[in-house]
Amino acid sequence: MSSSKWSLVKVIASLLVVVVVAAAVLSTVTRRAAAASPPSLNLNVLLIGDGTSDATTAAWQSALSSEGVAYTLATATGAYGAETVTLPALTTGTVGNFNAW
Repeated sequence: MSSSKWSLVKVIASLLVVVVVAAAVLSTVTRRAAAASPPSLNLNVLLIGDGTSDATTAAWQSALSSEGVAYTLATATGAYGAETVTLPALTTGTVGNFNAW
């Protein structure tokens, strides 16, 4: 076999080894990614307002309910400008309860 043909065989064999190794690595990574459970989200709206007696909060509640959107109401308490809000759990384990915008 001539040296140019022998060189071509070496190059093809090297490329074949690289392709086989790359396929094996990709297969392992793909299996690991598929096995890990992706984060999930319970899509709820976190509605922060001044309670159901507040017209704006009541309007938002009405709109969300009429559209069938799940929401959780967190009521602000305290003097205007110094209100505090007690938030529900934003996550439960690896599951997000609300979507952040």
